[in-house]
Amino acid sequence: MLTFLAEFLFSAVLWGSLITWWLWRRRKRAGSIGSWLLWLPLAWFGLHTAFAWYGFILPPSGRLVEDASGQPIPNARVEAFWGAYPVLVSIGDCPGFQAHLTDAEGDFAFRFAPLPTLFLGTLVRGLNPIPPG
Repeated sequence: MLTFLAEFLFSAVLWGSLITWWLWRRRKRAGSIGSWLLWLPLAWFGLHTAFAWYGFILPPSGRLVEDASGQPIPNARVEAFWGAYPVLVSIGDCPGFQAHLTDAEGDFAFRFAPLPTLFLGTLVRGLNPIPPG
């Protein structure tokens, strides 16, 4: 439960929804010029919040099994990363990184995209299983 809460509080789902809602309300209250100026950040955060919700509904997930026997590998570390857009002002190429352990059946899922994906964008996401041994 603590892991779920920690990931939710640092997720693009939570903060993207709040920022998009706040920008939408500001745009309605701003004058005509201010309204036009708020469209760019509203589109940016709205798009990446939609990506975060898509990842929440259909998360990067899978099952880790041994190649030879087909048995699930429990308690194996699986890492997920979100790659940023290739822009010149990018601080780095990986705005998000998470690691989970597989359950007893070898299943894993990454429901929450990290908060930095809202600001730097997400071009690609990937998984890297690290089986024990």
